[in-house]
Amino acid sequence: MYKQDTGIIPQRLDKRFKITNEDRQEIKRLYNEVKNIREVARVFKDKCSRRTIQFVLFPERREVCRKQFRERRKDGRYYNKEYHRQAIAKVRERKRGLYKQGLLVGAKETKDNPKGAYHLSNK
Repeated sequence: MYKQDTGIIPQRLDKRFKITNEDRQEIKRLYNEVKNIREVARVFKDKCSRRTIQFVLFPERREVCRKQFRERRKDGRYYNKEYHRQAIAKVRERKRGLYKQGLLVGAKETKDNPKGAYHLSNK
């Protein structure tokens, strides 16, 4: 295992996050102004889907979907071993690239960083 394969990528460099916390606040602010999810979705059309905006505004809808997903997953409906292997390889390759660019510094366990997670370099 490589040193850069362990730890956590900071949210601003992690491609799994579609929207930031600032975007979430902006979505809520826009919705309070216009009261229309479609209008808010048009503003964020390049970042996320209308469904993601619904989940930000109404977390209970997300919980219902997650509950349904957990039930459906029990029969193996969503797991594809080869796809999962490729996805993990892609994430590891991205971490290696960020590490080599100097955007991440090594995963050392310290008092401030007990899990040995990555932290941003000062570059």
